[in-house]
Amino acid sequence: MQLLLAFSYSLMPDGSPGPHNLRLAELLRQTLSRPQQHGGFCAWVQWEIADALRLLSPDVFKTLIDARRLWVIPPPKFVASDFEDQQLWQYLKRLKTQAARQLMNRLASTEANLLEGLNGLLDKPKLYTQFPDLTLKPLERPRLGPLFMERRELPAAKDYPDGLGPYQSIRVNRLILDAVLNNDQILRPATYLSTKGVIDESIQAVDLDTLSEVVVLAHPAHLPRCLQQVESVLTQWAARPIPVIPGLAVELWPWDAGVAQQWCCSEAAWTAYEDRIQAWAKRQGQN
Repeated sequence: MQLLLAFSYSLMPDGSPGPHNLRLAELLRQTLSRPQQHGGFCAWVQWEIADALRLLSPDVFKTLIDARRLWVIPPPKFVASDFEDQQLWQYLKRLKTQAARQLMNRLASTEANLLEGLNGLLDKPKLYTQFPDLTLKPLERPRLGPLFMERRELPAAKDYPDGLGPYQSIRVNRLILDAVLNNDQILRPATYLSTKGVIDESIQAVDLDTLSEVVVLAHPAHLPRCLQQVESVLTQWAARPIPVIPGLAVELWPWDAGVAQQWCCSEAAWTAYEDRIQAWAKRQGQN
């Protein structure tokens, strides 16, 4: 069996897939439409590519999901360790903002089980329309500098008359809840999912003994590191060598300065980012 791993490349500030992930989704669709060898395939993809595939080919997306050929690594939902029920509820009651009152009203019926209530809100495709004046907090890592910043904005209602996509909803709504509470000690922010985190989650979910090869689909600039890290993880986990091959020819495609992640805005930014990442990995003994 082939395992196809598809790695997203940035996204737009409003949580939509953006041009890179739309292109990756099209390449994924083309790859999965070819005759399969080696006993078939399964594909693990990051949620940005899944939302893009659903936009491009909703029937293909549904067919693959229903056939259990496509598995999505979604944005993280809340877990019990992200907050303490009574502490969060009492803190919310003390806030005097209109956004806090709106959130309390929406959670009132699940006060006894805030984990269920908060996770229920994450799936609401039009929740963002109830908080038009809210400013989402960007991802900032001051010690690393502006190159490591991610811009985040509320979607514009005119762009989504039918609401947000299923994974975009989770992403945006969690950022909304973070912004309403605005206190990391009360509500823990979502953990940023690294390239290695994607690999670990997917590799541990499949039977490595059945794999004939792993096909890696990623933005051309991201592809070398993805291949390197997949090979490294397989060396640790697999009982035998498993070939790792690129899923597309390594060719550059246009950069987009409008994407959310500053390190993905241009070739120069990406090169500087990769230099920092590789230096860090070397210090950690990961190269």
